[in-house]
Amino acid sequence: MVHDNAPMITRFISVPGNMSQLNCNAFLAGIIEAILDMSMFFTERVTAHATGDENFPQRCTILIKFRRGVVEREALLK
Repeated sequence: MVHDNAPMITRFISVPGNMSQLNCNAFLAGIIEAILDMSMFFTERVTAHATGDENFPQRCTILIKFRRGVVEREALLK
């Protein structure tokens, strides 16, 4: 799980009122997924969730689910 209180990607994006369900942080989740997969940390799923509150209205949480083989490989290295 990765939290970002002020994502740089969404700073310069304005979403029209009729597209209020659009989560531009999904683009960021795709970038993170690509970087992890290229680094041999294969993922099952990477999703972005808007978790803003009063202090940080643009806050985003990225959930990362790794493949079982990656988790087992990393456990062997401990």
